[in-house]
Amino acid sequence: MSEMAMARVLTVLVLLAAVPACRHPRGASQREWVRWFDETTHNLTRWNVGDLSAPQGDVIQTFDQLSLRLSRDWRRRNDNGCWDKDTERWPTGGWRDICVSRIVPEDHLRPTFFLRPRPPIPNMADQHQSEDWEVGVITIGDRRAIVERARVSGGIEGAKRERRTSILLELQSGTWAQVDGRMGDDLGFAEIVSIAATIQPS
Repeated sequence: MSEMAMARVLTVLVLLAAVPACRHPRGASQREWVRWFDETTHNLTRWNVGDLSAPQGDVIQTFDQLSLRLSRDWRRRNDNGCWDKDTERWPTGGWRDICVSRIVPEDHLRPTFFLRPRPPIPNMADQHQSEDWEVGVITIGDRRAIVERARVSGGIEGAKRERRTSILLELQSGTWAQVDGRMGDDLGFAEIVSIAATIQPS
């Protein structure tokens, strides 16, 4: 085989070897996510959130084929699955903000908690720091959800111990939705959870 032919073969092999790396640059396999989710929900404390009253309002569709129900006082904040209400009250109580998205394991970081406190990253100005972190598991119908709560500070918006919650909701085996909630008072937690309970694949 000539040197030129050998070079072509090696180039093709290198490109083929690079395809999986390009497809999954940062994420983990679905199997890894399933294993982490099953082990985590088994080991965490079960939280009782009481009876959840479904929001009275319209069914909303997200850009990534999820549906949820929001009361009519929520406003669409962007086209990426975020809504808010009463934000003119910020930073005092009463305001709410929610973002809903589908988790695609290979497009996300490896499975992990979203609000767990972590050491600051050196020389990174736009980062959030969590305090008073709690995590537990709730059951919505027959679906499991990992729920985190924390007081979050920092970021480009300059949050100061802002109440936040992150919910990783099982849609069906091997698929999840993520809910990011921000709120101005403790009552917002139940409202965010009640909205999460309405999420379905559409």
